[in-house]
Amino acid sequence: MAGYGAASGSPVNPKTENWVIHSNSMTRRQEMKRFIAIGLFFIMLGCTALANADTLTLNGTVSVSGGTGYFIYESGANITWYYVVPASSINGTLQSNTWANAGTWASGLTVGSTNAGSWSLPGTTQVLGTYPSSNVTSVSQLGQLGNLYYSVLGNTAGSFTNSGAFGTALTGILSGSVWTNVLSTTYTGYALMFSFNDGGNQELGNIASDTRGEIAVHTGDYGPNGQVVPIPAAILLFGSGLAGVGFVRRVRGRGRG
Repeated sequence: MAGYGAASGSPVNPKTENWVIHSNSMTRRQEMKRFIAIGLFFIMLGCTALANADTLTLNGTVSVSGGTGYFIYESGANITWYYVVPASSINGTLQSNTWANAGTWASGLTVGSTNAGSWSLPGTTQVLGTYPSSNVTSVSQLGQLGNLYYSVLGNTAGSFTNSGAFGTALTGILSGSVWTNVLSTTYTGYALMFSFNDGGNQELGNIASDTRGEIAVHTGDYGPNGQVVPIPAAILLFGSGLAGVGFVRRVRGRGRG
């Protein structure tokens, strides 16, 4: 039996009323599917951004004997750089040492609640030169410091203009070099250094007498208080998805109004 509409008192066909309810329900389900699809789209964008990111983050500093130690995390390589700026440094240059002493310093570090032997001088290869050149056809041939100089900081050979989170610790040694952990296989008693002036493995230094800047590297994300525990990426991506859905709903609401 037909009912009556509340406003007009006209008969309402139950079948028609059920169809309207069903149609509204379908519309809500379709909108929900669209919102879910939009949310997934934003999450995918977030995943892509995280996958492509290679950034430097200053995780903090710590007071050490004679100066200040700095922790800088490089996300793309998942490594932490650590260096010391002496208190007596005028322009923020790195602590320097002979290769032998620099290696001992790095391997003996226990900063950031790490274990002795877990830090080292940066790795590289035996290839000398800047990128690109006849000797160097890939940035990877210049090791961890080469990747930092070219890929992360975006510098070019012979033009060191960006030091990122390192600040004056690197710009202060434009004419200097930093030790790597690689001994020369050609010349006994010499080790490879990376030049931030030229952007390459340019020099061989006498491991006993030459002094250069020292930087240590450790796998993982570390700061003064130990390993940094980041907010899970899934939570960040879920939040970005919800934000995207909310934004679209507001835009659609304004359009209907």
